[in-house]
Amino acid sequence: METISVVKILIFLVMCAASAAQAIDYPRIESGQSFSAIQSLATSRPTAQLAYAKAPQQYGELWLPEGSGPFPVVVFIHGGCWLNAFDITHTHAASTALAEAGYAVWSLEYRRIGDPGGGWPGTFDDISRGVDHLLELVDRYPLDISRVYLAGHSAGGHLALWAATRETPGKNAVKIAGVITLAGILDLESYAFGNSSCQRAVVQLMGGSAKQWPDRYRQASPLHRLPTTVATTLIQGTSDTIVPMSQAEAYYESAHQRDPEAPVWLRPVEGAGHFDLIHPGTDAWQQLLEVLAN
Repeated sequence: METISVVKILIFLVMCAASAAQAIDYPRIESGQSFSAIQSLATSRPTAQLAYAKAPQQYGELWLPEGSGPFPVVVFIHGGCWLNAFDITHTHAASTALAEAGYAVWSLEYRRIGDPGGGWPGTFDDISRGVDHLLELVDRYPLDISRVYLAGHSAGGHLALWAATRETPGKNAVKIAGVITLAGILDLESYAFGNSSCQRAVVQLMGGSAKQWPDRYRQASPLHRLPTTVATTLIQGTSDTIVPMSQAEAYYESAHQRDPEAPVWLRPVEGAGHFDLIHPGTDAWQQLLEVLAN
């Protein structure tokens, strides 16, 4: 467990008080939001920034709602094609909005392509360790770890669903109540066939192609980890040009072919693009809140 100085604790308390005093309203807005629009949104500050391991990227941001709790927890994993060019900051508005909706948010940073130790298996190890670090936080923060939901956007959706189905039967693993992917990349092998920078990043992430490393892809790709017993909701914009609708459809169809009663649901959002799913003012964002509330 990490040692936190008195100075850091005081700083965190000041940050928490500042964020609680400045609730942010995100007016409803049309679909088609860009990455730059997400970056320009007003946000509050996390209650605390806490390391779960020693590398600079191995930390999480904890966002707490107002009140005494204990609060249900959303472990949020940001996207960005697994590349270190994109960091946790572009999801600050999402974390702000979730905290204002009454959820504690444990938003994970992790080693990515371009970072020492990023890619296979380091990126996956970081997500696993970051999720389970909740068990060390529960004694210090008002977290209800009987209600832990994993959520992730794009490459983060891939990592969230992977984490929900990882093989960790031991007592030190967090139990997951449900997982929600927002434009998640769910079939690494098929996604890698494309020519976009994000699709090309799959080979970088995995250290080679599926032909070179079939076992790695079977372990890392959510589609290959079916069947699942974890309640899973796939939220996907129909106008997404970065992660196509076919990713969510293929996972949903495969899950139900294996088990017609599989706890997997697909929520298409008509006209929504890739970044609408993490903009708190869009109809697509409301889908996430509806799933969490139910």
